[in-house]
Amino acid sequence: MLLDQVFLYAATFTRHLWDATAAVLYPSSPNTQQVARLPVLGYNTWNAYGCNIDEDLVLTDAKLMESLGLQEVGYNYINIDDCYAEKTRSADGFIIEDAVRFKRGMKNLTDEIHALGL
Repeated sequence: MLLDQVFLYAATFTRHLWDATAAVLYPSSPNTQQVARLPVLGYNTWNAYGCNIDEDLVLTDAKLMESLGLQEVGYNYINIDDCYAEKTRSADGFIIEDAVRFKRGMKNLTDEIHALGL
């Protein structure tokens, strides 16, 4: 199981690293004054894990982005796509993070991710 996760991390980040490197080396627009040199780059939890996420996994992936140098090639975002919230909203209508998967809260998680420069 652990080996499968390590392989998934390596395969996912390698694919994204190649994409980012290609975007830097071969920008699509000759006029970089009008079009961004790179598209907005980031990591989306849904693509790798579907609903099998929690705060530890998201933070681990953010740390991997930092340690693998993905920020240097333009990866600056973590997108927690789905399955992070309770099925019902608060009495005020706000989305509430899943109390089991994100027990320390979204603010704590996002503060930790932002501290990594993402």
